[in-house]
Amino acid sequence: MANPPSWVRICAILGALWMAFGCFSYLMEAQMSAEALATLPEVNREIITGRPTWAMAAFALAVWGGLAGTIGLVLRRGWSVPVLGLALLATLIAYIWPLLLSGLTAQFAVSDWILAITILIVQFALYWLARTARDRNWLT
Repeated sequence: MANPPSWVRICAILGALWMAFGCFSYLMEAQMSAEALATLPEVNREIITGRPTWAMAAFALAVWGGLAGTIGLVLRRGWSVPVLGLALLATLIAYIWPLLLSGLTAQFAVSDWILAITILIVQFALYWLARTARDRNWLT
């Protein structure tokens, strides 16, 4: 097993922090009180209250799987590749509801689109990083 460049470990650590923030967001949304929900913009309330169980489960798998996969990447473990691949797939599935089925995309603010695109780019980048690390024998 070859030693990866230091930027790989830095990106993996930053990815783990990003995923930890995603887990926090998931927990906040899953446990949101009616009072907290009432403070959100209408489009966000409609997405949260109308989200099907399968979309919420995909959200959970995306963030918790992403956290596990990035921790595996920090530890240079080969299992991080399929775990991050599953997290990426779960992210894509989770976005089916708000982007394709909710009928609310016309009401999205620019910041909503920027966040959604950023999340997808980061998920793809982390999966690519894990695959690259595996292909270059940086993982065990």
